[in-house]
Formats: sequence, structure tokens, C-alpha cells
Amino acid sequence: MGPEEIKIAYEHFFETFEKGAQHFEYQFRIGGVGADMGWLMASGNVTAKKDGKEFAFPLNISLTVAKKSEEWRIAAMHFSTLTGDMGSHEKKTS
Repeated sequence: MGPEEIKIAYEHFFETFEKGAQHFEYQFRIGGVGADMGWLMASGNVTAKKDGKEFAFPLNISLTVAKKSEEWRIAAMHFSTLTGDMGSHEKKTS
């Protein structure tokens, strides 16, 4: 995949989110930047609107950037949400 395919995928993923209706509240963030590399790790909560409905979710994100030809580019990015365990770890005894 190239940059255009990634752009199209993200546009499709976020197309039903209301633009500008997101709020990010981070409880933890750490990072660093050098002359040609940088990194970031953060954890917090996001509130947003999608399809006219408000919702919130926790978010963990990590990001690595690299400078190439005087432009900063994302080299790697990962995000995940924490989800509650519905008791799947409990052993059934009956």
C-alpha cells in the first residue's frame, strides 16, 4: 500500500464521524524527538460524535515519526481501545 491507499482507507473509516466534534483527554503521555526521528506514547479518553450520536472510549496510541527529505512522515502508528472483560476468564464449574 502506498500513501494514497492509506489516505483512502482512513477517510472511509472516519467518514461517519462529525468533523471537529472530538475531544481528547490524556492521562498519560510521553515522547521524544531528535534531529530525524521522534516517538510518542499516550493513553486517555476520547469523546466524539458519529452518526449524530455522542460516545466515548478509552484510547492508547503509539507513534514513531521519521524525517525524510525535510518532511516528517509517520513510520509506525498503533492505536487500541481498552475493553471490558465480560467474565470470559472465569472458569465455569457447572
